[in-house]
Amino acid sequence: MSHIGSPANVGIGLRHAPQQLFTYGNVGVITAILDCVVIVSASVIAGVVYHLLVLGNTGDTAAFAGVGINTALVFTLLAKSRGMYRPTALLWGSEWRRILVSWGAVVLAVVSFLYLLKIGGSYSRGAMVGFGVLGVGLLLLSRAIIANRLHSALARGRVAGKRAIIVGEREELDHRSGGDLLM
Repeated sequence: MSHIGSPANVGIGLRHAPQQLFTYGNVGVITAILDCVVIVSASVIAGVVYHLLVLGNTGDTAAFAGVGINTALVFTLLAKSRGMYRPTALLWGSEWRRILVSWGAVVLAVVSFLYLLKIGGSYSRGAMVGFGVLGVGLLLLSRAIIANRLHSALARGRVAGKRAIIVGEREELDHRSGGDLLM
């Protein structure tokens, strides 16, 4: 005998509600935008704080923002190519390793580009180290918050998604969790 059920019946918490801001399809885009904001903010904060502590002035905030924008672009492209913005990837806590590796590669690339273009003298090493540390810390914190909010939104049915019909034997479907159906 076949059993037909909806995603809500297996505990996924998807709703079909086009008026909602957060949908299963755009949660990755929203996360990428938040990553960009976090990275640019980290760059500006690290640069300004370093220059205030060491030199007594705020430094070139436009240059700090420029480094942050370029870093955010490279990071989001790398994260997208590694599948780090898929909703299933945003739900699981094991993504921190991928974030660390991606962030390390991106910071190394940006520092290398600054050096190769011979404009590295304009950017202090201390500010770049501060940016690297602050950036990864804020990225990990924001991803933990996003995962937590996404889990609770899915549990409450606050994330709109496409309707689906699941057909199969009850015994087969009972072995599936809600997370197995999020693809």
